[in-house]
Amino acid sequence: MISLTVKNAPAALEYYQKALGANVVYRMDGPDGSVLHSTLTIADCMIFLSGEDEMFQAVGQDTHDKHSSCLLCINSENPDADFAKAIAVGGKVILPMQDFPWGSRSGILVDPYGYRWTIGKETGELPPPEKIGELMESWKPVYPDK
Repeated sequence: MISLTVKNAPAALEYYQKALGANVVYRMDGPDGSVLHSTLTIADCMIFLSGEDEMFQAVGQDTHDKHSSCLLCINSENPDADFAKAIAVGGKVILPMQDFPWGSRSGILVDPYGYRWTIGKETGELPPPEKIGELMESWKPVYPDK
């Protein structure tokens, strides 16, 4: 299970529902309308999400404005459409949808709350480890238009 903290948890829940098809299973709001705790599912993964909380030293990725070391991965039957939907409702492209040499078609985005996501699908068998260096040398990644 994963637990995410964001500055504006109610807005984040809406984004994850629209962008990633999240299902909110449980939500506990504070008296001020903040989200003290929520449980959502995305694909077959359960995720906890809450707002920032000083008592727990919980600070959102979007508060400290640094690159995220966390990469959340979604396996999708239709990664191109799912990636486009996540971008259309507020995600920003890091790497557009493309074929990677390790046997997947995927794209990487950052959501409005600073978390990185890859949405993709395995397209074949993984290459033998001794071939990865050779494949990486010949691979030309696609970068977003700047």
